[in-house]
Amino acid sequence: MINVDELQAIAEAMAAQQIEFDPGLSDEEISAVEQICGFRFPADLRIFLQIGVPRRWRRYDWVDDRFPNWREDPLAIMHDVTAQNRQMFHFDIENNGFWVEEEWGARPDRRSKAFAICDQSLQTVPPLIPIYVHRFLPAEPNLPGNPVLSVWQPLDTLYYGYNLSNYLLREFIPGYAEDRGQLSDYRPIRFWSKITGGVA
Repeated sequence: MINVDELQAIAEAMAAQQIEFDPGLSDEEISAVEQICGFRFPADLRIFLQIGVPRRWRRYDWVDDRFPNWREDPLAIMHDVTAQNRQMFHFDIENNGFWVEEEWGARPDRRSKAFAICDQSLQTVPPLIPIYVHRFLPAEPNLPGNPVLSVWQPLDTLYYGYNLSNYLLREFIPGYAEDRGQLSDYRPIRFWSKITGGVA
């Protein structure tokens, strides 16, 4: 069940923290992004983006514009996410011994082969929809209530909210940072939950 009033109130609280919003996405704009990018927005994120699209955060003496601009070039947004994640996975495989044997089998000796196995796997995992910087909402399952993940490197992947509302409050509204919930509050996500190191 999606609490639309809660999401509206969160957007208003974010605006009070100097986060500027563009008008919300229309049904047609949502459908266009989904068709271009090959995923569907979970309903809670869809509703939030139809309330308003966060664009910039006026923080002290600088303007933080690290929100995705879905009206500009959604394909480039997702291409950048994919490329960055692939690069970070390669870095941890090469430098930090990262490997998901239960998903990928025994690690090959050749680095190029290990990278190829990783890349093939990343094409099949649930897409990560960017929300802000390296915070992502998994597109699968296509249900409200997916946890938000902080993905920097695979060895630095953490839960950052047990659902979208919890994440937005923890990230942007003073006083909510410690509302981590219980681990049981976090819906398991195919592949990503296996590499998640816990709750931030």
